[in-house]
Amino acid sequence: MKLPSFVFAMGVAAACCSGQDFTISVDAPRTVVRGNVYTVKLYGQVVGGSFIDGFSAMSGFGISALASGNGGFMLASLAEFESLDSLANPGTASGRSLVGVIGGQLANLFGFLNPDVDMSNPILLFSFQVRAMFEGQAIYTPGQPHPEGALSYYPDATMGPSINSNMPGTTLTLIGAKTRIIPAPASLALLGLGAMAARRRR
Repeated sequence: MKLPSFVFAMGVAAACCSGQDFTISVDAPRTVVRGNVYTVKLYGQVVGGSFIDGFSAMSGFGISALASGNGGFMLASLAEFESLDSLANPGTASGRSLVGVIGGQLANLFGFLNPDVDMSNPILLFSFQVRAMFEGQAIYTPGQPHPEGALSYYPDATMGPSINSNMPGTTLTLIGAKTRIIPAPASLALLGLGAMAARRRR
């Protein structure tokens, strides 16, 4: 899929694009009671190079949230996406994974085209919800970065050209998270009663 121009606008010389460290990380609760719904969030961050806090802004991303383990199923109907203004592709729910999410925001061209451009760093790329169906562990990992770059930013939030994580001199780090699904309190109580009954029978 071709990314829209606002997501990964090219045009900045590679010579001035070295030293950026891009990171996409997952934030998920460490522990969830079985049967509950929880939120998984993906954040993007840039450190170094020409990114200046309060002056630069994230322009776009293309990444999947890959899930493994046996800890739950995605509620595709409850998927919600936040922070970056436009989603070129909200992704496809595939089992416990959300594949091929693409989004971005316009620069504040001429100082008035997008006055609400979000300059957060790290920035919330998107979030989705999962129902904890089974006891166990769910592992979420950012993966399958878009061929045109997993993450990009405008060095100057009032101008269009952007730098992406595929350019020379950049690094991309993907950080996952784990959620442990535990029994509901009533289930724990029943297990305890069962153990006591077994001891009495002995």
